Amino acid sequence: MTYELGVIGGMGPLATNVFYQYLIDHTEAHGDQDHINTIILSHATMPDRSACILSGDTAPLLRQMKADFDLLRPLGLKAIAIPCNTSHYFYDTFCTYTDTPIINMVEESIKECVRRGDKKVVVLATSGTRKSRVYEHYAAKHGLSCLAIDEADAERVMEIIYAVKKENRRDFPELLRMIDQYSNKGRVILACTELSAIPVGDRPVIDALKVLGNEAIRKCRGNGPV
Repeated sequence: MTYELGVIGGMGPLATNVFYQYLIDHTEAHGDQDHINTIILSHATMPDRSACILSGDTAPLLRQMKADFDLLRPLGLKAIAIPCNTSHYFYDTFCTYTDTPIINMVEESIKECVRRGDKKVVVLATSGTRKSRVYEHYAAKHGLSCLAIDEADAERVMEIIYAVKKENRRDFPELLRMIDQYSNKGRVILACTELSAIPVGDRPVIDALKVLGNEAIRKCRGNGPV
């Protein structure tokens, strides 16, 4: 078998499932054989990314990530996707672990905002993503302003993310309230894949997980999602 896409997932498992379902739903396919040959490493025991960034003890995480890249190396993949925003703080390091292109979901999400003509973005994310300022880095690179959210809202976002992880909950009116509130200031980016598991209706957000899925389809199929 020739695999096309490798996924280093399990961060968390529900988010990885949502990502794979998105691939299935948006790949142009008329039968099984038209879908993307995908190998998914659901590495659920991966150390918590926010905890590693906040503590500075990143070696265990990087060691396990490198082992996953080593597993994928012989497969001749077209691309690797990592459905975890926080882990992208280590993107440059990951690129030293493999010759396979790694989709940068953070930069691709910022680039999607640029394509839509946005000038300001509001990022809803984990404490690790906020601490690392990875979205601020790519926003500045592409000429966008990244606006801060209230600390109380940032803490509530973390509570929502971990409620999704612990309880598989998907109903959070508070998240919808925040999206509506901050959409008046800039384009809201759902910058944690657990948030991507929560239905938000037709609110004009950029969902980083969907951006990752769209780019994975393009890299493996040469065309956009359906």
